[in-house]
Amino acid sequence: PAPAHAGGLDRGDHLICDSGCSSISRFNSEGKLLGHDIQGYCAGERIYSPNDLALDSKGGIYFTDSIRENGKVCYYEPGGKQQIIERNLDFPNGIVLSNEEELLFVAESYRNRILSFHLPLQLSSTGHFEVFAELPTHSSGDILKNLPDGIKIDRNGNLLVAHYGMQSIQVLSKQGKIINCIRTE
Repeated sequence: PAPAHAGGLDRGDHLICDSGCSSISRFNSEGKLLGHDIQGYCAGERIYSPNDLALDSKGGIYFTDSIRENGKVCYYEPGGKQQIIERNLDFPNGIVLSNEEELLFVAESYRNRILSFHLPLQLSSTGHFEVFAELPTHSSGDILKNLPDGIKIDRNGNLLVAHYGMQSIQVLSKQGKIINCIRTE
């Protein structure tokens, strides 16, 4: 189906990652479903579980397709262009743009790390990420006690990582070094 709107939130709309419909659904400010920007496919490839998204200043939308071992990072923009940025990630989860939009960060949950992509990306190219940070691991060795989830950039450019299994928020410098750990338990 055609997108409800090709990108951005210029009308006060709300975007929802809906894994039940394999879609990014668009709602108006009153909560009425306007349609699906993406549903089932992006750039001709099947998507399964959209999880998180980040908007750029041009109205383009980056999002994660969170599945084990074959997860993706995708992008679509107002003109209808769609791109798979990366494939074969192990549960890409949180996603955020740096304040200047020169880097895209993605939490890869089951690899317990943060990836970075230098922007702009070339169309039809993948494999251009760097490991921005390897996160601390739980002393039990249980992978489920790691799992970075949502991420956010603060006004100073530091990356805040909701480290779900560790029950903490890791604060990373612009160089990817842990500068603080806020316990949430």
